[in-house]
Formats: sequence, C-alpha cells, structure tokens
Amino acid sequence: YEFEIYILAPYRRQGYAKEVLSAAIKAAFDGNMDGMNECERIVASVRTENTASHALMKSIGFAENKEIAFCMQVFLDKPKENNRTIQLKHYYITKEMFAGK
Repeated sequence: YEFEIYILAPYRRQGYAKEVLSAAIKAAFDGNMDGMNECERIVASVRTENTASHALMKSIGFAENKEIAFCMQVFLDKPKENNRTIQLKHYYITKEMFAGK
C-alpha cells in the first residue's frame, strides 16, 4: 500500500499531518486497514528539499535508512529545460519503534 499526505497551506504546522500519519501507522501495525494484514515495518520516501516532512518523520519515530539512496529524472514533454532530477531520502519505522514513541 502507498499513501501520501497533503495539507493545504493555511492548515500546515498545526499537527494535522502528524495526527493523520500516526493514525495510519497505528492502523497498519494493528492490521486495521482494509485488505492489509498486520505489518512489522513501514518505509517512507521524502523529497530532500521538504524539511517539514523530514521533521515529521523524525517526530513520529522514523529512522533514516542510509543504505538506500534514490534519485530519479523526471522528463516532462516540453520544454526540455523543465526536466529535473528528484532526490529522495528514505525512512523506516518498525512496530517496536512506533510502540516505544
């Protein structure tokens, strides 16, 4: 499963993302998501420039996975100057890490 969280600008930095993400993680670890068995580990990918999301990951208890590095080239139709590279940092959290938070 994969999901993303988007918070509209006027509502950012008020704890909504942490609340939603924490509830989703708890549901995943407890096996309370439709069609999903209880899981033991969750991974997350965050764009390197998204400092707020990096802080969110750490505040929930995610650890940075330094073994994984990811970089992808995004090719847009036109103009060629709009093509760009997106770099991601990867995080993980286990059921035990989350329970201890």
